[in-house]
Amino acid sequence: MIDAVIFPYHPDIEYLIELTSTDENFSITGVCSFNEDKAVVDEVNRRIGCELDYDSMMVACNTLIILENYRHCIVNKYFDVISKARDLNKKIIIMPQILEELELHDANLMPLKNYPDFNIPQIEKMNHMQMKKLEIETPVVVVFGMGKNCNKLENQLRLYQAMNEAGYKVAWVSSNALGVLWGSYVIPDFLFDQRISFEEKILKFNNFIYKIEMGAKPDVFIIGVPEGVSVFSCGEYNHFAEYSLVIGSAVPVDSAILCSYFISQPKYKGLQDLTQFCMAKFGFPVDAISIGRTLFETKEGSRNISYSFLSEEYVRKNYQAENSFPVSEINIWDKQKMQNAFCKIIEKLQYNADTI
Repeated sequence: MIDAVIFPYHPDIEYLIELTSTDENFSITGVCSFNEDKAVVDEVNRRIGCELDYDSMMVACNTLIILENYRHCIVNKYFDVISKARDLNKKIIIMPQILEELELHDANLMPLKNYPDFNIPQIEKMNHMQMKKLEIETPVVVVFGMGKNCNKLENQLRLYQAMNEAGYKVAWVSSNALGVLWGSYVIPDFLFDQRISFEEKILKFNNFIYKIEMGAKPDVFIIGVPEGVSVFSCGEYNHFAEYSLVIGSAVPVDSAILCSYFISQPKYKGLQDLTQFCMAKFGFPVDAISIGRTLFETKEGSRNISYSFLSEEYVRKNYQAENSFPVSEINIWDKQKMQNAFCKIIEKLQYNADTI
């Protein structure tokens, strides 16, 4: 049983609260963060019934979960919180990105990583001259997005749960390390290694998926694609969609969910053009578009993007879609519509002879 304090505030906390409210093995004791997050943290703690101050939270929990530094704040407080938890002999789970940023080498810190039961270093050490592209026969569904923070994790986990409930054995490779808390694998580090060529990344990822296929023998793969496919004028390039290109080249994709930022009035023609572009460039046959609850803003002359995470009340009030979508429509705040879209994807995989 995990009784966790989470540091710092991150928009994923909103979703974690929803998930853990019905999870007998995971509860959130409280949330602590930077001073500038006080208002939102106070509201989160009120909603989960936490009336403890920081010191009392740390005593009451058995686990500290350290999330990524998505706003690029000064990291000093990370060291303070980790030191406090260490002194109290608490289990410390940490996102791999922030562990690397903090340059901490501590055996007591548990990075959120989960790899299959085979030799990942063997794949990492091989070069493209030693590898060949292998045939993947298991159906693959990818969940990808316009950019960062567009609710990809929630879509992956909800799809994973829907497929499990339908009786399928799912191998999920999550774009977000938090997926490990619910049984996912994580994207291997070599995908992000700037020293590795594009060709080599494709072959290594293909071999990675093939080894999962041979070992776990899943009925279906869910693969979350990191970052996004959009290039923003402010200088947020999303690696020019490198990760989508690698994954689309490494495995045959049978179905895809495109995660969008919040669009108050999505237009049929624009969405249709987008789905056609994703199929032509990445080989992603988009069967559903998921409208998220995140807005992003850019400031002229700055490469920083600020994200606004909208309340369910706001998005329900301001969302006005046209009568039809070119594919299934998912609203991240409408669980029934989400479930309906997932059922259509499952039916496609069941009845399409090419994916059986």
